[in-house]
Amino acid sequence: VDAEGRQLPYLDHLILVRFDGADSLRQAALRADVDVQAYPLRPDDLSTFAASTPTDPWRLLELPSSWHLTMEANVAYQEEPLRTFFGERGVREALMLGIDRQTINVLCYDGRCTPRQYSPIPESPWYDEGLSTAHVAYDPGRAGELLDEAGYGHRDADGWRSDAEGRRTSFRLAIVSATEGPLAIAARELSANLADLGIECLVEPLDPLGFVRRAAANRIEAVLTEREGMLMPIVSEYRRLFRTVGDYRDQWAGGYLYHRLYGDAPGDVVAVEPPADHWIRDLWSLWDQIAVSPDEEERNALYARVQALWQQEVPLIGIVGGVPRPCVVASGLRNLREGLPYDLETGGLGLQRPETFYWERPEQHGVVTPEPTRPAAD
Repeated sequence: VDAEGRQLPYLDHLILVRFDGADSLRQAALRADVDVQAYPLRPDDLSTFAASTPTDPWRLLELPSSWHLTMEANVAYQEEPLRTFFGERGVREALMLGIDRQTINVLCYDGRCTPRQYSPIPESPWYDEGLSTAHVAYDPGRAGELLDEAGYGHRDADGWRSDAEGRRTSFRLAIVSATEGPLAIAARELSANLADLGIECLVEPLDPLGFVRRAAANRIEAVLTEREGMLMPIVSEYRRLFRTVGDYRDQWAGGYLYHRLYGDAPGDVVAVEPPADHWIRDLWSLWDQIAVSPDEEERNALYARVQALWQQEVPLIGIVGGVPRPCVVASGLRNLREGLPYDLETGGLGLQRPETFYWERPEQHGVVTPEPTRPAAD
């Protein structure tokens, strides 16, 4: 009801429009051919829509999102020496410290992001500032020291670091992206940052099908990707990180997870059994306890231990996050609330309530519905 207690003209019909791709949808949103749209608009679309004026037939909402840019180094890669290299906790911390996040933020996202680890966002009940800021300060000097301490202090004739057996520290960084655009630019900057540390990082653009095939065989060495799921992580993070394999965003320990879910099979080159004392077993144990606990307080206490372990072991290399999600709304459409977080990883459930949306002038938005037709009699 409105302020005077009269029933508001809530919506009776929802019309879904099919578009050929994200680019055509963005253009339709700019022309106000759609009335409300958030997905698949991206953080780097903000600059396009932020130039809106009061005379435009739409307005822009900037919704808090759990979007993150992350690098996933495959700690369960099927071959050496990469499995040992990425498996070193000091190496993963060095990768964190060796990334110039502010430059990537400015070049790719107009400076709108925040350098942070992949972790719950401030709007989440499980937000942990210590976790979100762990190891994100750019410190290539300390990163080099950690690599030396991990046994990668030797340099070959070309200046690249090598292990004790003289094998170069080199890996392919996959991106499921075109050769241009924010993700590709970020990948090149990341490669340059790691080159400064003496690590050879070769950017490898892949099409979606090629990536899935490579991932299914545990042949992804590392991937630069975008993740969400950090609004309600106690639900979505478990499903995303510990129950699926072969996705663009689940390559940090795919071989270990495959072994956990499916075990070994004769001739299987995908499953990799983690050592008996590996920290990932502790992580799995905590999640298993969370999954069956009927007590919310106990679940939260267990999840706090998950976060502490996540901060200590650095499973993912978080780069930036904390950027708003653009949401384009037609002028006159009401009850979309600003400030409500947007997250794709909540199983289709959102905080906005479409059943309460209404038009200021509903007479301009009527829909003529055809009479239902009956099938012809035989």
